[in-house]
Amino acid sequence: MAMSRIVLCFLVSIQFLLVCHCNLPRERIRLKRELDDDDIILGLKMYESRMSRMQSKIAQQLAIIRKQRNRIEDVKYYLRRKGDDYEREDLKGQIIFDTDKAKQSLQLASLDNLVLEVDHHEKGQADLLKALKKDNVAMDDIHQRVLDNRQICRDAETEWKDQASGTVKELSRQYVKCNRNELLQKFYLERKSATNNQVRYRYRCCRLSMKDNWQRPDDM
Repeated sequence: MAMSRIVLCFLVSIQFLLVCHCNLPRERIRLKRELDDDDIILGLKMYESRMSRMQSKIAQQLAIIRKQRNRIEDVKYYLRRKGDDYEREDLKGQIIFDTDKAKQSLQLASLDNLVLEVDHHEKGQADLLKALKKDNVAMDDIHQRVLDNRQICRDAETEWKDQASGTVKELSRQYVKCNRNELLQKFYLERKSATNNQVRYRYRCCRLSMKDNWQRPDDM
């Protein structure tokens, strides 16, 4: 009786192992079948898009290299005309060093590294856009101050002079003057009386209150 129980337990264990062993490949086959053609095409398109961005980045770097080579040729031409061997050799060594450094920076990295570099540039563009928005806020404030006529004005006049019976050119002898930070808003000629030959100019000078109630940004 004890021997029958042992044999029975042994057979049950073997059956359990067979069931577990057979279910694992079936599960893998089921998961593999769930990956249809659309998923594969989508993955290929994503890879193609990343490769396109990588090619665009490489093209930009090659353009930079061509520009550097042109500058190198210009420098070489200048040095040949100058004829200074010491400066030529020194600058030639610097050019070689910069060229090697540029070549090292253009080593094709893995796709993950290129994605990280694109993300870094994207963050830089976002920071730049944020700074531009901040500058626009300051410029909008200045623009509103100009349109709202936030200005400080003062009235002034010249001295009385006997020029009412003179010619027009004599009126230029009247000295109308505003300060350096002011603008002449209006002026008119005034006669002391109908029987008096004395005249003078009355005028108004104004300045915009650009600094009143406005705090300059720290990074502006």
